[in-house]
Amino acid sequence: MLTNAGIQYDNAQQAMKSAEEDLLSAKKYWESALIAVEVAGGHLAWARDQVKCIRWERLQSTSYAESVQRISRQELKLETIAHVIATTTPSFWNPWLSKPLEPKNSPNGLRKKAAEHYGDFVVKEDGEIVTKCWITGIRGDQNVVATAHLMPRNATEHFLSSVDVKDVDDARNMIFFCKNIEQAFNDQKLCFLMDSDTGNLILKILHNNTRDEVVFPGSEETIGLFDGKPMKFMEKEVPFTKVLSLHAQTSYAMAKKRNWIDRDVPDPIMYGSPVSFDTITFTDAVPATDTFSTVTCESQMSDTVESVVA
Repeated sequence: MLTNAGIQYDNAQQAMKSAEEDLLSAKKYWESALIAVEVAGGHLAWARDQVKCIRWERLQSTSYAESVQRISRQELKLETIAHVIATTTPSFWNPWLSKPLEPKNSPNGLRKKAAEHYGDFVVKEDGEIVTKCWITGIRGDQNVVATAHLMPRNATEHFLSSVDVKDVDDARNMIFFCKNIEQAFNDQKLCFLMDSDTGNLILKILHNNTRDEVVFPGSEETIGLFDGKPMKFMEKEVPFTKVLSLHAQTSYAMAKKRNWIDRDVPDPIMYGSPVSFDTITFTDAVPATDTFSTVTCESQMSDTVESVVA
């Protein structure tokens, strides 16, 4: 039985080494991090099964105690590596910081799709669609009022599933903003907070220089004029509020890290249904820390070592 336990321990140790290599590779290439963490999680689950088997055989030898301790140390090391990936690579948990490996071009017809879904638009003789900005009320073609994606088109599958978006080009993932408001939204220089009294989504500017930018090239109105103003929904179905809430949480975290706002400013309340990541999650709200420490891995690596060997 001791020989069998030794073989099981060697196999478990090799699995730990393989998992550690997977996670170190993931740190350098964040796009591969999700796959690497899943693979590492599989190795960890297998190794823990080996520990349980050894315990089940009730081996009381010194080699048993040493094997459990060494495996526990390997698990702790892996959990530390996973934490480093999540806390030092913001794009791992913030889709608005993600950069696509290859540009993801928008298919034709998205503007028409969104306009028809929400209503209140006009088609000009040349086929150009004129619609209204949901913040300023200004009407214009695509040179004035852009069709804005809430969750970016290059967002990976785990981001989409976390907010229940099955199709990034779903009409509810698109709204209409004046050109420069859309850009500021994508850059997380502004976001939308929920007014707990009225339920309205209120524009909040996080970057002061954004206040002086015009709402679209050639306009005389600045974005700052609309700070604190509510988003004006169309009469039809509202957009994905969970995406807007996630955007607000991550925007506040980045604004504090970039010193755009004070770090003691309260984080925004979450609205929409709770966000549920398969591999990472937020606790209540993203805090203003250099390490974004509330972002945690929820794979099998998140179990404590004590729960495995106890």
